[in-house]
Amino acid sequence: MNLRLPETIYLKATTCLPALFLACCLTGANLAHADPLPARSYSFAGNYRTLVEDQKAPAAVARCIATAHDYAAKGRLYDRLGFTRDDIVAAVAAPHQGAFSATDPRAVTSTLAISGEGRRRNSGDWVKITLRCGERADRLAAIELVARP
Repeated sequence: MNLRLPETIYLKATTCLPALFLACCLTGANLAHADPLPARSYSFAGNYRTLVEDQKAPAAVARCIATAHDYAAKGRLYDRLGFTRDDIVAAVAAPHQGAFSATDPRAVTSTLAISGEGRRRNSGDWVKITLRCGERADRLAAIELVARP
């Protein structure tokens, strides 16, 4: 028994496959811009404890900043981050359903923005930054450092 597909189905499949391949490539290229969360370093627990106990930071803010220190240590742009008590108090948390950012499609349920300073790795100049963290189910899901003017 020899089964043959009708010619119209074969032609539709061959014309749709290149478009499907292109769509998958473009989607994959978009995902490549999202940096993965860093693994917790040896100093994460100490940073977190200092933020919570000494700076009186809420747990979400402390988790975000402690992770940002690990993120910067492994990153190429900044080698050191600085956040004052005023920066910690002024942290803005907001509910957010959907993608974390235009370059990071990971789904989050809330975002946290914290102003601070970062020291550029190559020049040593301190610049103003905004640390953004995205959380899902009270767990950090995404992070990014954005330079401010």
